[in-house]
Amino acid sequence: MAAVRKMAQAAFSTTLRGAGARRTLLPARGARRFASTEGDASQSSSEASSMGGWVMAAMGIAGVGGPTTLEEAQRPMNLNEVQNYVTRATKRARQLYQDFTDPEPELLLPEPLPPQYRPTDYTIVLDLEDTLLHSEWTFEHGWRTKKRPFLANFLESCVMELGLELVVFSESQVAEAMLLIDKMDPKQCIQYRLYKPHMRYVDGEPVKDLDWLNRDLSKVIVIDDKPEQVRKHKDNVLRVRPFKGTPEQANDRELLDVLTFLANIVQSRVPDVRDVLRSYEGEESVAEAFQERQRLLLQQQLQHQQAVNEQNANQPRRKRFFGLLG
Repeated sequence: MAAVRKMAQAAFSTTLRGAGARRTLLPARGARRFASTEGDASQSSSEASSMGGWVMAAMGIAGVGGPTTLEEAQRPMNLNEVQNYVTRATKRARQLYQDFTDPEPELLLPEPLPPQYRPTDYTIVLDLEDTLLHSEWTFEHGWRTKKRPFLANFLESCVMELGLELVVFSESQVAEAMLLIDKMDPKQCIQYRLYKPHMRYVDGEPVKDLDWLNRDLSKVIVIDDKPEQVRKHKDNVLRVRPFKGTPEQANDRELLDVLTFLANIVQSRVPDVRDVLRSYEGEESVAEAFQERQRLLLQQQLQHQQAVNEQNANQPRRKRFFGLLG
C-alpha cells in the first residue's frame, strides 16, 4: 500500500512539473526532476502521462481509487483527474489501515432484525476449520481446501427452509478466512462473519465468548468440533466430528444429521436450546447421538403399536367365547 502511494505521489509531482509548474506540491523522494523550461515541457508531459497511467492502473487493480482498465489508465490525464485519484487512494488506504488497527467493538453483532423479518429466533454459530472445511499443505499441490460433503445443501436449507440466522466464527485471521468463506458460500447464506480478532483470551487461550455476541443465548447453537474454544458456554455447543478430508469421509453425512437436529429444534420451538444440548454432554457427535435416540424411539413406538394391535385382535375372540357360555 505504501509503495502504491509513493508511486502516485511521484506521478502527481511529475505531472505538475510537465505542465510548467515551478514548484512541486507533492515532492517525491528519488523522482526524476524534469526541466521546467518551455523546450522540455512536452517531453516531460508525455513521460508523466505514461508513468501516471501505469500508476493509476496499479491503483485500480489494488482497489485504492484508480481506474479499473489499463486503456482508461493510459489515456492523457489532466491535473484534476490525478488529484482526484490521489485523494481517493489516500482515503481508501486510510480506511484499510483503520480496518486492521482499530479496536473491535464490544458487541460482535448488530441488533437482531425485528420479529416480522425473522422467521425464527435461533442463531447458528458455525466453526470454519475442520467443521465446514479442511485445509492442508503438501509438496505436490501446495495449499488445498476441501469442503465437507453436503455443505451447500446445509447452508441453503438452514436459511431458506428453517429461517435460521447463520454466523461463521473462524479461528483464523481475516485475510485467511475471508476468501475461503467467499468461495464456500457463493449464494451468501451466511449473514455475519467473525474472525480471530473477535475472540477473547481466557488464561492465555483464545475463546469464542458468546457474552459479546449480542444475541439471546437461549436461542444460540454453536456447531464446532472443538468444544474447548467455547468453554465458557459449553451448554450452547453442538459438537460434531472433525472433518479431515480423508477418503473415508467422502460420504460424510454429519451436516445432514445436524440439519435434522436443527429442524427438530425449530419445529418444537424449544424455549432454551441449552436444556436440550446439555443432555448430550460427553457425546463426540451430538447429531449422531440424536439419530441413535430417534432410532430407539421409533423402535419403541413400533413395539408399542404392535402390542396394541395384538391386544385389539384378541379382544373380540374373548367376547365371542364368553357369549357362547352365557
